[in-house]
Amino acid sequence: MKVVKGLIVGILALGVVLIGIGFATGGDFNNMFASETYVLQDTISYSDEITMLDIDVETKIIDIKSTTDSEIRIDYYASENETWAFDLSDGILNITQRDPDGIRFWFNFSYAPRDERTLTVYIPKTYAFDVSIKSNTGDIYFTGFDQLKDVDISTNTGDLVIDLLTADLMNLSSDTGDIVAGELNIESKTMIHTSTGDVELVDSASSELDIKVSTGDIDITNIDAEKIDLDSDTGSITVAGVDLDGRSVYLDTDTGRVNFKGQSQGDEFNLTLDDANFYINASTDTGNVTVN
Repeated sequence: MKVVKGLIVGILALGVVLIGIGFATGGDFNNMFASETYVLQDTISYSDEITMLDIDVETKIIDIKSTTDSEIRIDYYASENETWAFDLSDGILNITQRDPDGIRFWFNFSYAPRDERTLTVYIPKTYAFDVSIKSNTGDIYFTGFDQLKDVDISTNTGDLVIDLLTADLMNLSSDTGDIVAGELNIESKTMIHTSTGDVELVDSASSELDIKVSTGDIDITNIDAEKIDLDSDTGSITVAGVDLDGRSVYLDTDTGRVNFKGQSQGDEFNLTLDDANFYINASTDTGNVTVN
């Protein structure tokens, strides 16, 4: 009981401190309950072709779509308290968004509708460019391009939904959030990492596939890849529709079961064949590993 009381007192004290810091950095008690007003901005257009897309936002949903139009279009909402910057120079399109400086009040009791929190970028499908997209908090959607170069997409908190892409290299990461990808055609390597969240990959091809999850399940279906590495600390791994003929197979779990082609293999199964570069390696500390 003393421990519980101590925790309650500590939480209350922390709350008081945060409120004090909020006022000191420009917070207003009324803002805890007031809605942030977001206004639809004029569409930004660029007619020049790009060689790189560089987006870095703090609290936005990002939606990148291909278009048959001949120019780039950017649609977004903005509040008076946030800062936006857009620039296209030397073929690099930079988009940044920043929230107000200072702690202020984190615990606002209102929330803007989804469309008012979304940055939408339409890019001609024929463009060939590198991609760097980062969001601190927000989902990221990217679909419909077949001439991409190196693609690096990450969010600290949010889901990634990626599909219908052809690229040289693919790197997807999230600290907290699911990663769902499909119909990817990657020339070299696909890397998918998340600390807390599930990973689902379907109907895709890549020379190498590397998926790592700290807490979450891995599910891959209909994958064409020579080297497949799947690793989860806590979560099950399920593989279906992968060519196993002539492929070395290494499967293990510390706590769980290994199933290979419908047969239970205990906690480990190894099959080493001649081609060292044609394999699947699936490992989890806690969870089942199933390969069919």
